[in-house]
Amino acid sequence: MIVEYLKDSVSRSVICRSAVSLMTRAGRGIASAGRRSRIVQAVRPFFVRQDLFLRMREESVLYGAAKWLFAWILAAVRLVYTAFSHLPPFSWLTTFADWLIRQKVSRVTAVLLAVILCVDDSRWNNGYGLLAALFVAALYLIQRTREAGEHHPALPASLFLLMFSCALAVFMGSFVSEAMRVFTYFLTAFLFMVVLAGSVRSLRDIREVLLILYGALIFVSVYAILQAVGGVAVNTSYTDVSTNPNTSGRVYATLINPNNFAEVLVLLMPCCFAAIWTEERITRSAKLLLWAAFALPVLALVLTLSRSAWISFALSVGSFIALSNLWLVPPCLILLILAIPFLPASIMNRILSLFSGTDTSVGYRVYIWEGAGDALRENWISGVGLGTNNFYDAYRRFMLDEAKVATHAHNLYFELWLELGILGFLSGVTLMLSTLKNTLVSVFTDLAEQKYLAIGLFSALFGLLFMELVEYIWFYPRVMLVFWSILGLAWAMLRVVQSKHLASVRRDQVSGDPEKE
Repeated sequence: MIVEYLKDSVSRSVICRSAVSLMTRAGRGIASAGRRSRIVQAVRPFFVRQDLFLRMREESVLYGAAKWLFAWILAAVRLVYTAFSHLPPFSWLTTFADWLIRQKVSRVTAVLLAVILCVDDSRWNNGYGLLAALFVAALYLIQRTREAGEHHPALPASLFLLMFSCALAVFMGSFVSEAMRVFTYFLTAFLFMVVLAGSVRSLRDIREVLLILYGALIFVSVYAILQAVGGVAVNTSYTDVSTNPNTSGRVYATLINPNNFAEVLVLLMPCCFAAIWTEERITRSAKLLLWAAFALPVLALVLTLSRSAWISFALSVGSFIALSNLWLVPPCLILLILAIPFLPASIMNRILSLFSGTDTSVGYRVYIWEGAGDALRENWISGVGLGTNNFYDAYRRFMLDEAKVATHAHNLYFELWLELGILGFLSGVTLMLSTLKNTLVSVFTDLAEQKYLAIGLFSALFGLLFMELVEYIWFYPRVMLVFWSILGLAWAMLRVVQSKHLASVRRDQVSGDPEKE
């Protein structure tokens, strides 16, 4: 749709038509050459076959154990629900639960997630997130007790391995009580992911969840812009004022840290953009208005002054454009280069400070990685246990004088390995890669609605890969909650794709059977 708008706007200009024609041919030539390459031909079946992942998952011992456990929990919930649902005051709760289920569990989950994002950090307690997770999990189980047939969330075995590693890590360190507290953050995110992966049944459900989250995205963006207007004090723990002397304070909206806020923006913007693009119930003029409103989160992202988030967002936008319309890549690159001289001086200084060699935030991470690497060499099998105290207890014996204060390793996978051990590291990496791979599977489809939703989810996760290398993005529980919720939507998308694929295979088998003709 956006491509059509662009084509209409330049169709009257001879110069623009010539430039677009040249760039279109260049983009198509690059795409054609890529499709013919031996590497693409070799790996393409792995990304487009729907049955490959299905068979591997169904034959997994862990997946079988998870199905058995889910069936056991479901049977227990059904027994309790049948025994007490007709008795007051349980009957009143049952009536309320029935009403919420009619509104769709996925919608209720999205509304709670949006509210969680909008609560100011000064009023937030992570216990609220756990209560919300238990609430939506109970709703989902009640819904499942009333449905006939099997219906399990299409989740990978690596997810359950990761949670098992987290449970073990509670007892691996010296600070068990703190580790249990951190485990509740993982449990909260896990429950939200499972509920979304199981309660979302169609592409329309995915769009509804993302459109609800878009409302929260606009709210926190306006909140951040108002912060900037009112003035934000420069926090020297977030900004090196020696290399950024004229910089302003970094906005953080309802979250406690500008990098945390930027991570949420990078995650939600591509997904919500795709949801608006594919929503047929929204008029063309309303879509234009909603797309124009994206200027708010983009401006908020700029005001965070998070360089890693800017790079991640550029990767998200680049992957979104490349997967949707490859011919747009050359003109977008040209526009990006032409826009550089017009960037504000504070933004340019912030970007150039990355390459100055004197920026303390860059050097600080390197020092932390050196000390944490030495700690990892002693604990690479079992890990040091969950939580900041367990991390620092192992880190302080190897820390350098330049980085004596560190609450985490500033790298998601580094942190997973150090806290959870080799099993947690491998399961975490496998979860990320399998999610990206299977989301990309959904891109290779003839159904535009499905394709662009998948591109939005893939772009969000792909873009954040850079921040995962320089930040521990799960350190702040609300960011982890949003991240795992997007993972849940990605796996829900895969289940929708699989159901469509299996239905297509059955139709082909019926039409190809001579006895059926």
